[in-house]
Amino acid sequence: MAAVKRGRIPFAKWDPIKGRSLLRNKPVRMTVHLTAVRANDIYGPGKGPGGTYAHCHNSRNGDFRQHQELHRRTYADLHANGRTISCENEGKEGDRLTDAQIDNLARLFAVAVTEYGVPNRIATAKDTRGLAWHRLGVRGNFGRYSPSNRKTWNADDTGVLWSTVIKTCPTDPVIDQLDDIYNRAQPYIKGSKPIGGGSKPSKPSKKPAPPKPAKPASPRKGPSGQGVAATKSIQRVLKRCDFYGGKVDGDYGPMTRQAVKDYQSEQNRWGDAGLYVDGDWGNVSRDWLNWTKKLQKALPKFKGISKLRVDGDYGRLVHNAVRTLQSRNGLYKDGFAQSKTIAFMRTAGATIPNRPPNRP
Repeated sequence: MAAVKRGRIPFAKWDPIKGRSLLRNKPVRMTVHLTAVRANDIYGPGKGPGGTYAHCHNSRNGDFRQHQELHRRTYADLHANGRTISCENEGKEGDRLTDAQIDNLARLFAVAVTEYGVPNRIATAKDTRGLAWHRLGVRGNFGRYSPSNRKTWNADDTGVLWSTVIKTCPTDPVIDQLDDIYNRAQPYIKGSKPIGGGSKPSKPSKKPAPPKPAKPASPRKGPSGQGVAATKSIQRVLKRCDFYGGKVDGDYGPMTRQAVKDYQSEQNRWGDAGLYVDGDWGNVSRDWLNWTKKLQKALPKFKGISKLRVDGDYGRLVHNAVRTLQSRNGLYKDGFAQSKTIAFMRTAGATIPNRPPNRP
């Protein structure tokens, strides 16, 4: 994997763009694009840095070319440049990705996760890290926003801007294949399939030991020792907040733990919650969620603030509502409902307790 450390993709043909950027790229996502034309490659050695270009191009026949080192910046995602590994995929409007394209993207995502620390998750409207797609940062009318329908999400919902042009990239059929890409990537990430393709040299095998009797499977407990019922409750809470997309099965496994981390991180970002981002759903995270629900109920009683979904997520909408309240009433406008903001809300008749202590 030495080539990966130099920013090269081990299974790609190296086809560098002349004059490409030397600025540092610190990726938190891999973004899927669609070229909207049928061409084996829209870039190449003669392509200069004056226009946009991605890290790589993925042809429908499986030809995979890399034009920029992964640790260097490209110019395909506007405000996300410098935080993204970008990949153009050959295809016209309405095309689905071929199986070869899906496999190339799965292996590229595995490189992003294992070599660059990109979160092993599919992006959401509230957190665009992980496996992302260009339309998350594009403005346009893609139907009424639904937290459970990725095809409706756009820049107005995510708060990020990755293009000044209204476009459908990468189109609905490709967005429908994101789960296929993510699921295909997992064996590569776990190391059960080599990212570079082919097979690893085999060693002489020893005579296998007799199999041990299998223990009955039991759902894993969480860091704080939650059992099945408590874990199901946590999963339902996180699903309502759009942080968890798995089954409500009571298994506090990697997917649930990552969803808890994502929730904790977003509360710190938008609400200055001061939570440890450790995947542990303990009393501190639970108290914050319950307090945020009370804040969400109280805020719409003030002028200029629309009704909020009461789900316990101090996200961008709650942050903006608090800023509106602060701006209209001469308070320090930071979007964080601290003690002075809470005191003002009480004097105006709102019933809301103090913010919970943010760490044990």
